[in-house]
Amino acid sequence: MALIDHLYDASRVIKRLADTNSDLYREVEELKTSLHTSDLEEEVNHLKAELKECRARVWTLDDELLTLSRDVKATRTTSWAAKETLKEERLGLPKKIKRAIAEYKKSLGFELGLLRSRQVTYEFGYWVAYARFRSKYPDLELELDPFTNLLEDQGVEMPIKIPFDNSPEVPPN
Repeated sequence: MALIDHLYDASRVIKRLADTNSDLYREVEELKTSLHTSDLEEEVNHLKAELKECRARVWTLDDELLTLSRDVKATRTTSWAAKETLKEERLGLPKKIKRAIAEYKKSLGFELGLLRSRQVTYEFGYWVAYARFRSKYPDLELELDPFTNLLEDQGVEMPIKIPFDNSPEVPPN
């Protein structure tokens, strides 16, 4: 917006200088008829110098206006390219999100998280069942450790003691 204001201001200055130039030209014509020749020549030389300065200023402002116009065109082109790139990124975003989710689901951390959530669900279910049992049969006692070795389990082949291993392993499905 500032660039457009600057262009507008430059065109106003050029118009004002052109009007000043016309006024000075008229004054020169009036002075030619009313003043003495020596005074007129001095005034003419002074006005010619002013006119030369005004023309130089007009040329400078024209160059600046041309430069600013080119800058506006370049900025518009860059803006358009950025909009197109953004549009392409927005269109490709759902595919990238789906790919990232699929890669995460294949990761070891995700599978271990599922394994842990199954364990928590199992333990919570055990405590809910235990609480119901206690409310229905308050006189009966139940052993609190569900992972103790019982005599009826001895026919099933499984290790009794499993060493603690903190490394993440994914169980086979």
